[in-house]
Amino acid sequence: MVPTIPPFDSLPIAKSGPPYNAWGLYGSEDELGRLHLITPEAVKRGRDTITEGISINLKFYNGMTLEEASDPSTTKLGIHNFVQKPITSRAHLLDIPLYLSRHSLPPLSAFSASSTISLATLVACAEESNVSIQPGDILVVRTGFTDELLKLTEEERDRLRKREVNGSCGVAQGKDILKWHWENGIAAVVADCPSYEAWPSQQLTAHQVFISGWGLPIGELFDLAELAKKCQEIGRWTFFFTSMPLNVIGGIASPPNAQAIL
Repeated sequence: MVPTIPPFDSLPIAKSGPPYNAWGLYGSEDELGRLHLITPEAVKRGRDTITEGISINLKFYNGMTLEEASDPSTTKLGIHNFVQKPITSRAHLLDIPLYLSRHSLPPLSAFSASSTISLATLVACAEESNVSIQPGDILVVRTGFTDELLKLTEEERDRLRKREVNGSCGVAQGKDILKWHWENGIAAVVADCPSYEAWPSQQLTAHQVFISGWGLPIGELFDLAELAKKCQEIGRWTFFFTSMPLNVIGGIASPPNAQAIL
């Protein structure tokens, strides 16, 4: 049975916590967050997308105090929880560069935080790709960032690193974006840019809400080029997704060890 998703407007659940948090939704000791939405039914939906037999490599917190998070002996909310319940579900690719090109719209500027993907663009791209998101699904957003990065010379990359503001394109911030992710039951998000969302931001970020508020994992700097090519070739942007992070007790991040299976 799919866990109940309360209305976005009912957030925050913990009134003393940060904006839009869902602390306590799955119990006071929960460490899995939105991964609870990846039920056996969600995994089987993902399995049912495997028709081509093709595997594609994609590799390229609940109210803890600062003192707890800084304690090297702390294991609460560690990356090992994602090993105990591997991220395995149906996923959808929103190929934004392809969508923009098809509609003769300006491309994203990979290295600019002002180059954002609006909610309207996400929704339109999903509809055009025949994507229907259900609770427990994973959203994969291609921006073209890694493609542009690989085009740079070593000298250009060095200049990029030394910029005063090291910005990047990504999904826009805002309440409407948060509400859409929440009410669609998206269990995890992935992108080929450094932060999923455009970065840096002067407002409340998705990172603050997704990770610390909801326990929704964010995958960054994935290699989505081959996946995008294959999806366009077969005319389908929905696939089976797996990610097995490193089994590091109390770890805060991990290489994704991810693949897409079509």
